[in-house]
Amino acid sequence: MRRAFNFLLAAALMLALTIPAFAADYSIDVENDASKTGVSINGNTYSAYKIFNVVYDTTKKAFSYTVDSDCLNVTYNSLSGSALINWLSTASDADVRSFADDVYTKYIADKLVAPAGSATASGERASIPLTSAGYYLVYGTGGSGDTTVTASVSLTTAKPTAIIQPKLSVPTLTKEIQHNELSSWGNVGDNQIGDTVHYRTITSVPDTNNYTTYTYVIHDTMSDGLTFDPSSLMIKINDEDSKVLTLNTDYTITSDAHSFTVAFSNVKALIAAQSLTTTDRFYVYYNATLNESAKIYTEGSNDNTAYLEYSNSPYDDGHGETPPVKVYDWTFTMDVNKTDKDSRPLTGAEFILNTDSNSTNSPIALIKSGSSYTIAPSGTTGTVTTISAGSIVIKGLDDSTIYYLHETKAPDGYNLLPDPVKIQISAGYDANGALLSNSPTVAVDGEAASSTLRTNVVNLTGNELPSTGGMGTTIFYAVGSMLAVGAGIMLIARKRVKNEN
Repeated sequence: MRRAFNFLLAAALMLALTIPAFAADYSIDVENDASKTGVSINGNTYSAYKIFNVVYDTTKKAFSYTVDSDCLNVTYNSLSGSALINWLSTASDADVRSFADDVYTKYIADKLVAPAGSATASGERASIPLTSAGYYLVYGTGGSGDTTVTASVSLTTAKPTAIIQPKLSVPTLTKEIQHNELSSWGNVGDNQIGDTVHYRTITSVPDTNNYTTYTYVIHDTMSDGLTFDPSSLMIKINDEDSKVLTLNTDYTITSDAHSFTVAFSNVKALIAAQSLTTTDRFYVYYNATLNESAKIYTEGSNDNTAYLEYSNSPYDDGHGETPPVKVYDWTFTMDVNKTDKDSRPLTGAEFILNTDSNSTNSPIALIKSGSSYTIAPSGTTGTVTTISAGSIVIKGLDDSTIYYLHETKAPDGYNLLPDPVKIQISAGYDANGALLSNSPTVAVDGEAASSTLRTNVVNLTGNELPSTGGMGTTIFYAVGSMLAVGAGIMLIARKRVKNEN
């Protein structure tokens, strides 16, 4: 038994000698809940910089902080070493943030100082491996380079790991177009060329607490078929009419015919003055005119795109951008062919186009180019109101609007149409602002709608007219017929009397 015990003890000692001594595993994990923050950290890099050592005092049975060659030799407000440690021990959260900002600006931003550890986020988690206990400052970004993440973390042998849940907050932008018939806001609308198109953007109020200054600029770009009206732009806080911002005081506009920027002059001061939080919103309203260069639906839509540029680092002038948001405006066309009842083409007819079924007054002004007629925006020169048919194309029509083609002159030898031709186009869109299949359609004179946006306007020949002056020969034909009938009746009556006699 004694020999067996000694053998087991010796074996245990041998095994103990072969087991290496492992240091404690230290790490700082950055974990993000994208469903709450609205920002992903996937692919972003986070770095930890060691500011102080943490050592365990066996006599006092407490942890204390020291500075050695493994730490950054930092100074803040003329404090360093033990004096800085004592100051930090009673510092407020705001003071610690100021300290972290100062360290980043002075020691880390130029990338000349190596971090104690770094990690790139996979999904919404990044685990920074570290080799020793210490007081660390962690820096990184959230989103696509948006929003600087800063944290102070103390790791000890009793607490070798820590988790940071970054408070990410980036401003957002929503862009909308008003549908002119429904007066509702969404991502798609349709208009007649010359119409005023109403737009708005809704942007969230940014978190500027850790910034000295904050850039907040809305960029908007329109397609060539839209002309921006800078006088129409108005900004309201939370869409309240009593809280309208002042041009050249609260914001400035830089624009040309198809684009503009709205720069908030001092959004940080505005937020403080209005006691705004990140739950508040800025509503920017503005108009554009659908012009004669507008794409017709067969060419696509007339797009308008906006994004928000904002500060994303309190340490430098770094900027982030929200994803661009696009809205769509559509306009339509109609082919009109003048024919006889056998679908043979006719020429020489004349029409006017308006929205009044009972009158040829108020004809719509048109820009003529060959057989094409485009509705003219207000103020356009060199327009016409008479359409000469033939085969023509009318461009720039709105859906849901009822148009009337009034014939004012018929082709030679044909009757003038007794009633105007009624035209009504209808369109539908999917959730992405694209036209639905078999859309648009047109209904002509109340007939079944067709997805072929064309119609034949038929003229009939008139009654044959007399070839000489006066009343013509028709009345003589009628009188002659009546005399012939009367003579026949008299002849039959005489034969009947003769037979009776």
